[in-house]
Amino acid sequence: MGDNYLDGQAKYAKRRRAKQKMQHHQGDLFVRPDIMGRFYTVIPAPSDKLSQDEIVVAMRNGDPDRLAVLRENHVIGYINGDGAKSLIVAMGNALHAVRMRITSVGSLSGVGKAELAKGTPG
Repeated sequence: MGDNYLDGQAKYAKRRRAKQKMQHHQGDLFVRPDIMGRFYTVIPAPSDKLSQDEIVVAMRNGDPDRLAVLRENHVIGYINGDGAKSLIVAMGNALHAVRMRITSVGSLSGVGKAELAKGTPG
């Protein structure tokens, strides 16, 4: 009876190890070069300005074509269109927010470019 129990434990450990190995080798959001190397256009909210090299959070807000960009808990802008759609698809159901870094801000329009922050946990 004890041998059957140990055999079952060994089989379960092998399955668990194989599953973890598969998950480890799967490319996730933050190691995919097509997502990490891309810049997203951030349109500022009417009453706010974006700052270069600022770390912000892009968060889902229920709209499939739009992400809200937050500084602390205040919405300072939005990512719209194809950029938002591709990032939402890449985030999947597991993530609701990602850290981003504003890389540049237009002097006249105030529109910024952002990329995923390095070291973003996923």
